[in-house]
Amino acid sequence: MLNRRQLWVLCCGALAVCAGTSLPAMAGDARLIQSGDRLVLLGVTSDNQALYQDGATVYATALEPGARKQVVGTSPPGIVSFVYTVGQVAFVWTAPDRSLPGFGVSPLTVWSAATGPHRAAEHSPIGTFTTSASADGRAVMYTARGAADGSVGDIVFASTDMAQRKTLVANVPMSFPFGACRPWGSFVGHGQRSHPVALFCEGGAATATMASWSPRGDNRRDLLAGVRTRPYFTASPDGRRFFTSLAGTATPVVVDERGDVRRLEEGVLGLQGFFTSNDDAYYFALVSGAANAELHRASLRTGAVSFVADNYNGLLTNQAGSDLIVTSPASPDGGKLAFLGAFNNAANAFEFRVADLVKGGSKVIDSAPFCTTGPTFSADSGH
Repeated sequence: MLNRRQLWVLCCGALAVCAGTSLPAMAGDARLIQSGDRLVLLGVTSDNQALYQDGATVYATALEPGARKQVVGTSPPGIVSFVYTVGQVAFVWTAPDRSLPGFGVSPLTVWSAATGPHRAAEHSPIGTFTTSASADGRAVMYTARGAADGSVGDIVFASTDMAQRKTLVANVPMSFPFGACRPWGSFVGHGQRSHPVALFCEGGAATATMASWSPRGDNRRDLLAGVRTRPYFTASPDGRRFFTSLAGTATPVVVDERGDVRRLEEGVLGLQGFFTSNDDAYYFALVSGAANAELHRASLRTGAVSFVADNYNGLLTNQAGSDLIVTSPASPDGGKLAFLGAFNNAANAFEFRVADLVKGGSKVIDSAPFCTTGPTFSADSGH
């Protein structure tokens, strides 16, 4: 996370940091980080390292005046690299095909301030849904050995310096981002418990399997088979429980790290779900005959299911990739959720709603919104 009183910007052909709470103050305090011509800021890691492109070269730099830049990689002429950051680690695909929905297959370099740049794969299907790093930034998970069309590939575990590598699953369907069985995975848990979990279709199966590995990338344990596709799951804050839905019936379930399965509700289609704590799961349930989905809450302590809100048509979030698995879309205090409600035909837009996750119910905060991107809550959950 960036310091809340700082805004990193790309201005006047130079990478600069502007500090303060108003534009005049920020302009007065602007400090040069790196100079160049038409720099492209690609990403910022949690330890305030910026990845940017100058011409064909991708550099990394600490976001402080006088920092020395480090070469990360080189892109073909006219190509802008694609970068996805997870904590302290940056995944840099240097040859994305931006004419394709998922940007195709590209060489992949993994970079962190602690280890520097290391080539991870020559043919990596660009799939942020299955790209992640451990909590301490010492291990990564990514896709490799992809077919030329990105249709299949391997999911690989490695140390961030690439000294050790292990194939978690080989030759599974990819086709990011819309493939029927494209994989979905992340590191879950904290500290030394941080370990990879993934959903994927294996051996020609039409349904997905959820598997977990140790923090060293070994000791595979299959937690659940027969999962609905496209593969999707979310993790509880402690990384010990996972929400997903079953194939066929789309029954919403929670499976734990031992493989024990709890069916949350019968007779509904379980769509997206998330956790606000280790004891409560929220999910969007489509009831037979209903035009829009409802938000339900399941207590994992008592098993009770309750109605929270209706008129759901989609989450409001700026999360992407594997971050969707481990970061709740709710407000930081876990009390509110922003979502798209009923469709406003006159405005040709979905209304904005905020649900009260504690008391239940929701209210319209904008019936004809113009924009649908950006963080949904302030850090104190008050706005």
